Amino acid sequence: MTDLQRRSSPRRLVGLSGRLLAVLTAAALLAGCGPDSPDGGAGSPGSKPSTQKDSIAIASIIESLQPDEFDISVPRELPTTYLNNWGDKNLETILSDDVDEDKLKTQLSSLLTEEQVQFVLRREFVIRDSVHIRDMIWARKLIDEKLVDDEPELALLTRLFYHVVHTVRLIDDVETPLPLSPFEAMLYGRGTAEDRAWIFSCLTRQLKLPFLLVVLGQDENSTEATDAKQNSPLIGGLLHDGKVYLYDFQIGLPIPSASSPPEDPLPGLPATLEEVQKNDALLRALDVDDLPYRASASQFQTAKLLLIGESSVWARRVEAVTYEMPKSNSTPVIWEPLVSHGAFAGEGIIDIVTESVAGLIKSDAIGVWDYPEGQRSAREILTTEQKSLFDRIHEPMSAPRPYRQSLDTGTPPKLEYGSGRQMQLKARVAQVLGRPQDAIPLYVRIQTWRNTAPKADPKQLIDDALLEQAKQLPEEILKLHSRASLETSFWQATSQLELGRHSAAASAFDFWIRTSPSPELTGQAILLIALSRAQQGDLIIGGGFLKRLPKENASYQKAQILKKRWQAIEDGKGN
Repeated sequence: MTDLQRRSSPRRLVGLSGRLLAVLTAAALLAGCGPDSPDGGAGSPGSKPSTQKDSIAIASIIESLQPDEFDISVPRELPTTYLNNWGDKNLETILSDDVDEDKLKTQLSSLLTEEQVQFVLRREFVIRDSVHIRDMIWARKLIDEKLVDDEPELALLTRLFYHVVHTVRLIDDVETPLPLSPFEAMLYGRGTAEDRAWIFSCLTRQLKLPFLLVVLGQDENSTEATDAKQNSPLIGGLLHDGKVYLYDFQIGLPIPSASSPPEDPLPGLPATLEEVQKNDALLRALDVDDLPYRASASQFQTAKLLLIGESSVWARRVEAVTYEMPKSNSTPVIWEPLVSHGAFAGEGIIDIVTESVAGLIKSDAIGVWDYPEGQRSAREILTTEQKSLFDRIHEPMSAPRPYRQSLDTGTPPKLEYGSGRQMQLKARVAQVLGRPQDAIPLYVRIQTWRNTAPKADPKQLIDDALLEQAKQLPEEILKLHSRASLETSFWQATSQLELGRHSAAASAFDFWIRTSPSPELTGQAILLIALSRAQQGDLIIGGGFLKRLPKENASYQKAQILKKRWQAIEDGKGN
């Protein structure tokens, strides 16, 4: 039994086919077509079950929100429209009357802003609900792919932590931040330490484990202030079996427990909140040279804990959807009660957290983090600069662009280049869903088209003169294919790393570093090639790569900590 006391045993869910057909069918089902059945949906406590046709409609809507469909082949607004059509018929029936919404509003108002409370209680679905559900489906699928039989839950989550921080590189101070959703941050491989923490909370939610931002108190012994972001901890706490395990998303490492195996290249067992409150030496182990780790035991003793989530996670309309979703051991967790109400007496996440950390944190020092809600709002109203950046980072996802001979017989034959096949997008989605083995062949194919383009129709006969012309790509397409090739060679290397093929990963990263002009990804590539070498046992070589990271790089502090750790492991071998 986990801290939320509603644990389900996760198993892999066999993928469903005909998703796009299901999306189109949903419109007819929501309009009242389709067979009725005397068997109702799952229903909610004290409410009437809905009809079977509505359960089928929700299943269709969920299919339209699959990560490889939503906002790709399914328009971004469409699932929200379907949800509202479904909700107009069913919300009043499904949501039980035993909830005093005035009382609930008062409870929520002590934790959320007025705008957030309105979002939680409103009955109309909004786009951020659809994006949220998509993100939760992604998180559940990733966990199902990463499960290893008999692996302890904490070990799984620490592996997932490393997966997140190695996928989402920290943007440098000169780069423009984007308000990306958790899935998008993983897809594009960029974000802030805050984004990393939010992503990880989506994964822990699928295992019914609360995740919290740890806001450090004032250091009573420090008089020094700093604005250096790379040396400012952003710490998350995983509530598991009554303990809060600590992860630093800025440096990308757990705070190592004294029991963590010292010979492992990466710390494996996180320290707990109680341990660091009592033992400042655990934090001092992260000090390197002239770069002290800016956290102390006294700061953890007066820390605040902020629950990570947003209005869609706690909204009653999303609660209603959960009762109608197809049930399996891999059903994503898309809703949880923030506070106790109605049939969920004693099950509010805040109540569970408060009870679990009693004695470590004061009850009035527990609240809700506003970052995820702010990101959801900002994503809906991108600035001109953000739109331009978003288009730029998404552009290679469309590669490659195929060519064909014009079908217009009334003009001299000419070549036409079609819209992109989105092969890189397909590969990235596969990798982000935890299937790097499916992504690698696509990455390789994209690289073969760096200076060429595929035929749109392999069977089409093309004039010899046009075939020669096709060897000289237009500058716009050549630039797109070249950039896509460079990016996919990087992601191919990360795929090898995910699969545990450390030698292949190291070679792929080495090739990328020697051939790519991308300054944004170079720091991440250096870090990951060092990790690849270290995982092979080549700690000295790995440490040599870490020396290449400049001080202004966002991963510099992590590199210094790992270099110190790896040197200590090597020194220990000589004793």
